[in-house]
Amino acid sequence: MNILVDYLPHTSEFDGVSYQLHTDFRAFIQFALFMQDVTLSDEEKISRAFEVTLAKWEPEYTVEGAIQAIIQFYRCGQAEKAKEIPLWKKLNPEQEAPIEIETTHKQAKQTPAFCFNHDANLIYAAFMSQYQIDLQAVELHWWQFKALFDSLDENTQFMKIVGYRTMDLSKIKDKEQKAFYKKMKELYKLPEQSQELDEQSQDLIRALMNGTDVEQYLQNENA
Repeated sequence: MNILVDYLPHTSEFDGVSYQLHTDFRAFIQFALFMQDVTLSDEEKISRAFEVTLAKWEPEYTVEGAIQAIIQFYRCGQAEKAKEIPLWKKLNPEQEAPIEIETTHKQAKQTPAFCFNHDANLIYAAFMSQYQIDLQAVELHWWQFKALFDSLDENTQFMKIVGYRTMDLSKIKDKEQKAFYKKMKELYKLPEQSQELDEQSQDLIRALMNGTDVEQYLQNENA
């Protein structure tokens, strides 16, 4: 789909079934937050995700199909996102990937680049500053929001902080610069709860963000 010439969808299809969705950006931010909530069981995460994203439940819907349709819509219809340039890469082009898109156990311990909950004020201010969009006053389709979100530039405070969090200190040779960025990383690090995801939840979130196969995680959750 081409966002410039095609109408934005209000459904997501999986296995020949069209799932009707709430397309407002708030619904899919909530979806992302539910996936990261360490206080919810896997069943609760799925239940709440359905509540905020599905417009209704039809007889032909299945739980697995609904999950897959929601995930596909969350990815803006893209089956594979590896070719996209994520936020952290714009700011630190020479750096390895943080938690959102890499899958190794070592990288799973790295600090997330952002959190829709903790960084809500920063994201709100970034949209106001760069686009003059008041997120409290507009209706935005999730795909519209995501296109704008992915294009936030380094002049916003939010993106500066993302840059601090994802900075690889081992590649900074100057001692003063290294000390500065170390201080900034500590100052702007996300709360511990944002990092205390169990291994399965981390894998599911990375799969969501990276556009990779999530079937094994869904099978585990529905076992």
